[in-house]
This record gives sequence, structure tokens and C-alpha cells, in this order.
Amino acid sequence: MLALNGHSGPVTRIAYFPEGDGVVSLADDGTIRTWAPPEEIRTLGPFPKRMRTLMVTPQRKLIYAGDDGTVSQVDLAPADAKPIRIPGLFAQITSLVNVDRLDAIAIGMGKVGTEQAGGIQFYCPSRPRALPPISEMRGVWHMAYCRERNLLVWATGSRELAIWELSRPDARRVRLNQGAAAVAISPDGTSIAVTEDRNIRIFDSQQRSERLILKGHQAAVRCVAFHPNGHLIATGSWDQTIRLWDVATGAERYQLKLPVGKVHSICFAPDGLSAAVGGGDGLFLWDTDQFV
Repeated sequence: MLALNGHSGPVTRIAYFPEGDGVVSLADDGTIRTWAPPEEIRTLGPFPKRMRTLMVTPQRKLIYAGDDGTVSQVDLAPADAKPIRIPGLFAQITSLVNVDRLDAIAIGMGKVGTEQAGGIQFYCPSRPRALPPISEMRGVWHMAYCRERNLLVWATGSRELAIWELSRPDARRVRLNQGAAAVAISPDGTSIAVTEDRNIRIFDSQQRSERLILKGHQAAVRCVAFHPNGHLIATGSWDQTIRLWDVATGAERYQLKLPVGKVHSICFAPDGLSAAVGGGDGLFLWDTDQFV
């Protein structure tokens, strides 16, 4: 296990570089930091408004956004951040995903934990207006995308899970019991994981039916990620544990308690051999090959 020290507040979002040779982290101290573990490369911020989400494109561009309703882009190599002028953004930005098969970025808007209006706007620099905006009366809380099936999913403030194969005209919807703090899609696009309070529901993406419920956490589950091999799910909770689950059976395989405090964010490296975990007490990397 390796601690990456530098943030002075809870680490809420993490992403690996496309080749797995670095990590980007966003924290409530108002900064974004890039790392070539164990060394810090660069700090962005502190920002005047809170940043909520980030992503890294296959071209090694860092894109981030937050409460000021703007999206900014910066090369991972040292350079000045530049705002991206995207018309139609009107609310707090909650989620960013790379829709790489369409050379687009999906931008989710709303306010997590509320019913504030929002939607999804698509930024397609090579094909302006290739995808129409989507309106959500109670906002978008979280999104995920699967390249294999060109599938975009999102959780809304209306307690719905929207499942959209981008070759189809409209999204199909599944009613949820509660608002979802996080969603994730398996690498092959067949399974969707949705967090609901202490539980994680696994849906079949084609049938739109619940396949499993993962139970065991003792507090709210704030993040979920599929391992690149598609056979394992990692979840992080405010009970200060990380749990690894078997995708096929729903069985809990391992339970870990790292010195990260309440867990806010988790992601696997592209090769699946390590994972990054962010929480109330910092940012940590840990080897996962022993669990796979």
C-alpha cells in the first residue's frame, strides 16, 4: 500500500492515466493533483468554486468541472488550463464521461442529493450537435459509459436509472428505490452496478432486471467500480471499508480497511493490478493482483 500525501481535505474523485502510469485526484481542499506515484507532478487550484468531477481522455487530456458550471481542459503535461466553451450548460456539473466511440464527452448536470433540474449535454468537437441534449427534471447524479456496447447509463434525482444504447433513439428506464450515489458498467456492458444507501444493486443491462443485491456495508456506499476483467466489483463506503464482490454470484470475496477514513472514490488501473482509493483521510494505492 502506498500513501500519496498532499491533499488537506477528503479526496472525492480519482482517475488513472490511460496507460496506468499516473493518477489524478480531486479533493475538498479545492485542488486537483496529478501523480506519478509516489511523486506529485503538479497541483491545479485552489479553485474559487468547488470542483465536483474529473476525467482523463485517451489523448491524456484532463477535463474537470464543478459548481461554476464550466468545463476546463488541460494537458497532463504542464500547461495552462483552458475553459471549454460549451453552450447549454445551466447547472452544477456532477459527472463527466468519455463517449469515445462518438468522439464526445457527456456532461451531467444537476445537484446530487436534491431534485434540482439538470440533464446531459454532449461536447463533440469534431461533430457539433451530433447528439442532442437530454433534459432531466430532477437532474443527473452520476453517469457511466461502456465502449464495448456504446452504452451510456445515468442515475437521476427522480430515482431512475436510464440505460441508453446510443444506436437507439431513446433511453430505457428502471425505477430505483432511492437516489443512487454512483453507477458503473461492466467492461462487456452486460451488468450495471447501482449504489442505494448501504446496498449495491446489479442489473442486467439488456433485460433491465435486477440480478443481484450486494449487502454487507454498514453505512452509505459512495463509490463502485468494476475490475477490468469484469469478474469483480469494488465498493467503498462511509463504514470505512472496501469490499470486493464476485459479479456472477454476488458473494463477498474480500473486505479491506485501509487508513483512508470514509471512502469517497475508487478506481482500478487499466491493467487491473492496482487500485486507487480516496477518502476522508487521504489517497492510497494498493496492489490488487492478489485478489483477482
